[in-house]
Amino acid sequence: MQKLIFPDVTLEEIQQSGRVAKVVELVNLRMVGGQFGPSGKAKGKRKKGSDPFGFQFSTRFTEGSNTLEVSIAITAEDVHSAAEARVGESGMDLGAGFILTYQLMTAPPPVELRESLFTAFSRINGLINAWPYFREFAHQAATRMGYPEVVVPLLRIEPNQAKPATEKEVAASVPKAVAKKPTKK
Repeated sequence: MQKLIFPDVTLEEIQQSGRVAKVVELVNLRMVGGQFGPSGKAKGKRKKGSDPFGFQFSTRFTEGSNTLEVSIAITAEDVHSAAEARVGESGMDLGAGFILTYQLMTAPPPVELRESLFTAFSRINGLINAWPYFREFAHQAATRMGYPEVVVPLLRIEPNQAKPATEKEVAASVPKAVAKKPTKK
């Protein structure tokens, strides 16, 4: 079973995204490009456990109309059905671009906060909103072209956990007690 590794996000980004999500409404979603075909890679060429999905994000805020435009490009290499691995078969290479337009229902955030808030929002909520369309594109393209069924995995979001410190790092961070030599009187 293929497992989707969500783009690296932090708990802070999830919180920032949530702040924007509370005050926007999705008013338009367009697929602006798509590619689909048999994988050019021989089965097993991708490192085991490596993520076949790639993501690119950009945002543009228009002050006059109070709209946020989020562009998302999703690529996938050697994708098989999420429910089964087809040993010995090549998967499919996929690519799709989406533009999502959101209307801010309140005054925009201060200029100095916009980039971090809107970037976090595009990477999390934008991708969540576009993902079902990407899955549908992959499934329908395979069906229409007579290829084996492609079911792209569900999107699950979990914040990155800070990697646990090694014993050496913990020891280095603990202040060392130094015994003072008694002073002579």
